[in-house]
Amino acid sequence: MSTDRKLAELLDVATADVPGARLAPPLAAIHARVRRRRRMFGAVTAAAVAVVLAGGYSVSRQMLAEPAPKAPIVPAASPTAAAAPVVPWVSAMVARDDATITVYAGAERCSALDRPQARIAAQDAARVTVEVTGRVVPAGDCSTSGIAVPVVVTLPGPLGERKLVDAVGQRPHPLYFERYLPDLRSDGRWSPFGGSWQFDDVNWYGGYNGPDGSALHLRAQPSDSVQQRVPVSTVDLGPYEGTITGNSAGMWTVWWQAGGATYSLRVVPAEGGSLTLTEFKQELAQLWT
Repeated sequence: MSTDRKLAELLDVATADVPGARLAPPLAAIHARVRRRRRMFGAVTAAAVAVVLAGGYSVSRQMLAEPAPKAPIVPAASPTAAAAPVVPWVSAMVARDDATITVYAGAERCSALDRPQARIAAQDAARVTVEVTGRVVPAGDCSTSGIAVPVVVTLPGPLGERKLVDAVGQRPHPLYFERYLPDLRSDGRWSPFGGSWQFDDVNWYGGYNGPDGSALHLRAQPSDSVQQRVPVSTVDLGPYEGTITGNSAGMWTVWWQAGGATYSLRVVPAEGGSLTLTEFKQELAQLWT
């Protein structure tokens, strides 16, 4: 109980038998003062409680409406996220659509080029720059390492007469075109089995299995590196003039030049078979029909 309330109760008890008219003015004033203080204390207390309640309600509303933002979780940097290094390529083959290009890169023996990728680094009306990236890692088997790796990139439009250059050194490499080769895929008699060669060989090789166990080998190489034997005959290969080399054992090869490179084709008879020069020419005429 408060001091003012105790004082008021004591005054009431002490003056219970005194008529109201006899109460001295100071005593009445004390009673009035005590009553005013009680009312004032009650009002102040009520106001304080209202403020506290209102403040708590406001804070709770703010906490519910505006949750504290969470700190963003930043993933730890991974050592594999770093960009793969740029590696050189050594030659390229342009498909018949003149937009799909296969560039050939690789790594030395007992090493391998891991997950190589090719992209167009830059292009304009005169040239297209192709960049190859990949990591050189230890090879699982040295006996199968050191082989050229094909990496494909597709241009948004035809290559045309533009020069194709390597992003490493900004220099061109030997460039070959499928349009200068016979379309063996549409022939129906030949099925490709690909080709493999050393990663630093600038030539291109292609192999096909043919009827009755025969095989066909294609080759493309820079003209200044061709080591051609003495010609034994010539033949028309569509728009090209072919030169045939070989011997009576049936190992005939035809050579022709196009687009600044030299291409060659050899038909290998099935084991134990042979192919005359006339039969070889007949096969060439069918390939270029």
